[in-house]
Amino acid sequence: MSRRISTLFILPSAALLALTASVSTASAAGVAHGDFLYTSGADTTIGLRNAPTDKCIPLVMVGAKSGTNGTDKTARIYATSDCHQQLVVVAAGKPGRGTAWNTPDFQPTAHSVWFECDSPVVC
Repeated sequence: MSRRISTLFILPSAALLALTASVSTASAAGVAHGDFLYTSGADTTIGLRNAPTDKCIPLVMVGAKSGTNGTDKTARIYATSDCHQQLVVVAAGKPGRGTAWNTPDFQPTAHSVWFECDSPVVC
C-alpha cells in the first residue's frame, strides 16, 4: 500500500515541477533586464527596471529628453505615446554602465519606448 501512495504522490508533483520550470523560463525571456533611466521635461529622473519587451511603454506626459539604457535589450524611443515617429535607437547597455541617449536638441519630445525582443517566438 505504501508503494501505491508514493507513486500517486510523485506523478502530480513531477508534472507541477515541469510546468513551473517552463513558465518561469518563458516569462524571463520577455524582459529587458536592467535599468532604463530618463530625464523628463520637468528635469525629474525616472527609471524603469526590468521592463517588458516587445511592448509599447508610455513615458511621462510632459515628455522625456535624455537618459541611459542600462538594459540588455536595444531600446527604440518614440515621439508619440503609441510608439510611432521614431526619434532614437539606443543600443543595449554594457554591464556596469548604460548607453546614453537624447532627443534632437535635448527637447522633451520622447513619449514612449519599445524594447526589442531577441526571440519573437517567446515574446
